[in-house]
Amino acid sequence: AWRAERGEFDAVETLLAKLSTPEARKALLEARRERARRQEDKPASLAALKELIHSFPDDVAFSDWASGLAQRDKDAALPLRDEMRKSVERWVGNPALGELGYDPGDLLYNQASFLDAVGSTEEAKALWSTVADAFAAQASLSPLATPRAANFGRGEALLKAGREDEAKALYEQLVDAYPEEFTFNYEYA
Repeated sequence: AWRAERGEFDAVETLLAKLSTPEARKALLEARRERARRQEDKPASLAALKELIHSFPDDVAFSDWASGLAQRDKDAALPLRDEMRKSVERWVGNPALGELGYDPGDLLYNQASFLDAVGSTEEAKALWSTVADAFAAQASLSPLATPRAANFGRGEALLKAGREDEAKALYEQLVDAYPEEFTFNYEYA
């Protein structure tokens, strides 16, 4: 991971080629995807993404990968609709979710984005409301008077759910608390 972050992809390939574990295979595919992204090689990036989805359907990152695929290739993503739903349902309630770097709102966000991308806009709109509520629950756990991180996605989810008045009130609060934060000011405007 360290070498991939530094862009040392040949070293990553050499190191991981010696290992035959699923973790090594996943890391190799993620490194190939990142290399292709940095080199703007869209076909290689898409191929690595599809291989991750195919090889690791039970991974917590599945919803992220499937959502990414839906943004790029709707036809390839459509058959993953039921798998996406099952993955999110399975992981949202998993006590280890936070240890893996995810929150329920993240997974629900991926699912709603997937539904939007494949054209299920009404279903997505209902789910965006659930996403907003999940981010609100996450924000309520913050020691900050006006939590920052959870509210990045919450405001967007409120807007996509059609809850404009709530989004406006949230952005007013966020702009007041973080006047220099471009994202909050942009979305509020």
